[in-house]
Amino acid sequence: MAITLTNISKSFKGKKAVNEISFELKEGKIFGLLGPNGSGKTTIIRIILGILQSENGNVTWNDREISGKLKNKIGYLPEERGLYQNSKVKDALKYFYELRSADKKLFDERLLFWADKLNAAGLLNSRIENLSKGSQQLIQFLATVLHEPDFVILDEPFSGFDPVNQKNISEAIQILAERGKYILISTHQLNFAEKLCDDLLLIKNGNEIFSGGVDSLRERYGNSFYEIEISGGEHVLEESKIKIISQSGNIYTIELDDNLRPSELLRSISRKIDVQSFVKTESRLEEIFLSLVSAIDE
Repeated sequence: MAITLTNISKSFKGKKAVNEISFELKEGKIFGLLGPNGSGKTTIIRIILGILQSENGNVTWNDREISGKLKNKIGYLPEERGLYQNSKVKDALKYFYELRSADKKLFDERLLFWADKLNAAGLLNSRIENLSKGSQQLIQFLATVLHEPDFVILDEPFSGFDPVNQKNISEAIQILAERGKYILISTHQLNFAEKLCDDLLLIKNGNEIFSGGVDSLRERYGNSFYEIEISGGEHVLEESKIKIISQSGNIYTIELDDNLRPSELLRSISRKIDVQSFVKTESRLEEIFLSLVSAIDE
């Protein structure tokens, strides 16, 4: 049971926007499609939705082409939001809900559930034109998931939200995953991808940079840093076989020489200075991503 993209490609005016991209979405898993602006993320989404046609390869859902009734099982949140400004929120949500041929008897039940999860119940009787931009985006997300789609595509779902609503959106996405939905997130906000995604595809200029799990990305490309807190004696660190990455007060983020074991460093410097803490830290997804993209540009 999977949604599979196999060798999809797309060119515009002779330039490759997407080049032989393949990946697979699994039930109950959150897939992150990551890349800088202009890397081909939106083109891939439009190919999945049938808005654009791939020049070769295919997109299948359990070995079937995504067309007809299957499209009603998709919930799509575009990067460019759009709602009918003169409508009441509840009326607009009902209109979008019924467009997907969803069960009309379940509308009120589903509306109450998702409005509560998104802390949006107080907005339902408002006119859309009277809502803030953030509230309108919240309603657009609600419209995306209200018909309980089996496949959810979210293009920059955290954009424009304050921290409270970002948390609400994150929790809603996790609920969808727990219900066994296929979830594709396209985002440049890598902190959310790092927390939510099970699998990732990193692309640049339409080409794959990396495909796999977050842990395997770290293992392959990440650096292991250490955070050490000392009481005086910075010169002792500078004289050791380490690289100081950053400093905040008495706390230093350091990288060890390939031939230096952490235990050896501690034995060496603890004779000269007071070491109050020593903790291993992993590279953040954003650091790895920037490093990979920069390497391609060089």
